[in-house]
Amino acid sequence: MDLFDLLAPEERTLAKETFHAPYSLIDLSQATDEELEKYLWFGSMSLLLKHIHDSDILPFFKGFLDLLKEIEKHGESRYIYTVISYIAIAGKVPDKEEFLHVVKNLENIDKEETMQSLAEYLEIEVFKIGFEKGRKEERLQIEQERAEAEQERSKAEQQSRIKIAKSMFANGISLDKIAIITEYSQKELKLILS
Repeated sequence: MDLFDLLAPEERTLAKETFHAPYSLIDLSQATDEELEKYLWFGSMSLLLKHIHDSDILPFFKGFLDLLKEIEKHGESRYIYTVISYIAIAGKVPDKEEFLHVVKNLENIDKEETMQSLAEYLEIEVFKIGFEKGRKEERLQIEQERAEAEQERSKAEQQSRIKIAKSMFANGISLDKIAIITEYSQKELKLILS
């Protein structure tokens, strides 16, 4: 009948203290950035929450990068990915290209996954450049294949027209009529039929 019975005995006391004790609220706007930077995990999240609604989060993010690099040393790429995604979703990023450039300074995050997510969150072309490059190459290859196919079709069509012209000439049809049907000039027909 007691919710705390669902917890292991050693966790009950902590849970009761956590749920029943009054919480101390921290006004992050009253804490200095330098004070918050002293605490890697708590400080990084607090700083982010303090600055997320800045009119341009990029100046903050450039300095914040040092904390993220420190967290990166602990192998916490998932945490960094979450922070960057949160900035892209909730922050104001007027210069998205510069934001991308700053994100690229991180070493151990999966850049392809991160850039793709940023492209989805920010819906801007600059983040899609890397992905578009591959698509562009694919489109160029398709266009080249189409051009080659068109050349082959054109060549086959021309051979067919020549065959028809020769057959018509062999059956005694005049050059005038052959020219009209095959759309060759009489000069071209004389070269083809000679």
